[in-house]
Amino acid sequence: MGLKNGMQLWVAIIMSALIFGVAHGDPASFPVLFCIGVALALLRLWTGSYWPGFFLHFLNNGLSAVLIILALHGLNG
Repeated sequence: MGLKNGMQLWVAIIMSALIFGVAHGDPASFPVLFCIGVALALLRLWTGSYWPGFFLHFLNNGLSAVLIILALHGLNG
């Protein structure tokens, strides 16, 4: 929300998504992370709360971790 106060809304969303993508430090995943960053920024604006984005990010990371663990153990079907 701090970015929103200093620039146009669409620029703040793009900047926030760029920061989100870069902060993860995985260039190969950057396009997907950028899209997730945009979605989380929009969710924050639409709901007025950080909590929905927090829980969405938590679920995404949790699901990814479970799928990786299953794949490592050969349980992915």
